[in-house]
Amino acid sequence: MASADDDSDDDDLVAQMILQQQKKRRVVMLASMIGMCYLDSYSNKGPIRVPKETGIEWVMRTLGNPTDCYDMFRMSRPMFEKLHNVLVESYGLHSTRRMSSTESLALFLWTVGALNQLGSKEIDLSYLW
Repeated sequence: MASADDDSDDDDLVAQMILQQQKKRRVVMLASMIGMCYLDSYSNKGPIRVPKETGIEWVMRTLGNPTDCYDMFRMSRPMFEKLHNVLVESYGLHSTRRMSSTESLALFLWTVGALNQLGSKEIDLSYLW
């Protein structure tokens, strides 16, 4: 009989622990939602940024200027086009509804190769977010 009482006590203890965990999760989720509302209301006071040009327009303008092309992508336009063709034909790089393969490659190269030049050229990538 004592073992049956022990089993029910253990079951009750487990049930209480589960309820406590669920309450803690609800409190954390509520605190997170309050924090997000606070940030939206009081921290994000800047005006909504409207880009001057789309991403592909920026890419094409940058590719059109040899100095900017090398500064941003660390390669000349012919080399960029060769790399793009290899990636498309051999490795399956493709455009999506929202971004062309050229723009995708350009942003990748800019990210990995031109971040040390960040202060030298101003670009607006707010359209991505």
